Amino acid sequence: MQKIIIIGSGNVAFHLAKQFLNATDFDLIGYHSPHGINKSSDFYPTCYLSSQDVFNETDCVFIVAVNDDQVALAAKDLPASKLVVHTSGSLPWQVLPDSMRRGVLYPLQTFSKNRVVQFDQVPLFVETEFSEDLPLLKSLAKELSPIQYESTFELRQHLHVAAVFSCNFVNHCYAIAQKLCKEQSLPFDILRPLIEETAEKIKTLDPVQAQTGPAIRHDQKTIDRHLSLIDNPQWQLIYQEMSDSIQSLKFKV
Repeated sequence: MQKIIIIGSGNVAFHLAKQFLNATDFDLIGYHSPHGINKSSDFYPTCYLSSQDVFNETDCVFIVAVNDDQVALAAKDLPASKLVVHTSGSLPWQVLPDSMRRGVLYPLQTFSKNRVVQFDQVPLFVETEFSEDLPLLKSLAKELSPIQYESTFELRQHLHVAAVFSCNFVNHCYAIAQKLCKEQSLPFDILRPLIEETAEKIKTLDPVQAQTGPAIRHDQKTIDRHLSLIDNPQWQLIYQEMSDSIQSLKFKV
């Protein structure tokens, strides 16, 4: 059985560890934090490995699941000539040391430790430096999800930009909306049915077709009134720029 070690202790590493504990053809022997922080209580029953433990494991696939700016550093002391993959959507496999067989296993999903992830619905994007390593990586990915695609760095970069728009930026808009509600002593829960319906609509409608609101109607009086109610200049700018983008996209798509 092929062994796996996860390098990292954040959200992605946590969820990968949970999934691989139930793998049939791969054996997760433990995880290691590049910061030397033992977080085994979070990862229970996954075993925490020291740097020496990791270096002594010569027959493993190493999955580096850390922040983008830490990938190269976290991988630099891993054993040479082994398959080492990172999980970033925005980095090439070349960021890993060239003494290794390098690759990418990118799960297109947002991860939080206190949220259960339905991994069988998560698209995975795989890429390897050497073609002979691709079957092994695809087999490993299959333990996580049946939805997988062979990828390239260029494709992943564009996909990651789209993911930031559809997830991270949207969530930031939720955070602004929550603050606006709080300023008026209103619970954010009031908006949840609206948020859920908006997400449901794009399952059957093109996002441009599903667009509603004052911007798409060119209701400038309402837009101006809303801008006057927003005290934060940065949020005013976001509101105006988003309104302009909605109006221009309508005619371009």
